[in-house]
Amino acid sequence: MPTKTKKSKTFTSQIEMIESFRKSFAETVKALEIDYSCAIKLGNITYDNQSFRSKMEVITQNEEGEIESKERIDYRTQCHFFGLEPEWLDASFRADNRDWKIVGLKPRARKRPVIAESANGKKYVFAAEDVVISMNNSGKN
Repeated sequence: MPTKTKKSKTFTSQIEMIESFRKSFAETVKALEIDYSCAIKLGNITYDNQSFRSKMEVITQNEEGEIESKERIDYRTQCHFFGLEPEWLDASFRADNRDWKIVGLKPRARKRPVIAESANGKKYVFAAEDVVISMNNSGKN
């Protein structure tokens, strides 16, 4: 005998469905984040007419009991390869007439490895040389 399933939500577009799924996913995993002292993030979603795919990342606590992203860990451990200073993590610099806060590093992105966050919370990438010049000009070196 077939089992009855809950009626699914209806959406006007694939993008609307994916946005709704992302919100539901975040709400659903909150209990797991508490139970396992971690952060669970859903990455970029790619899709076609019949399906969508995403990478899920689980970030555990470090030795100090803090949840720290891979990008922050990569900055602390590999910043010197790019001429950056460890103490610049979470420091601000000015570029394009805006203030940016250094939040991480993507070492495999050779052209623009530095991840910075704007005041509105959006993340952007910068060339390491540009960040070094900005930090040196601001007197933070």
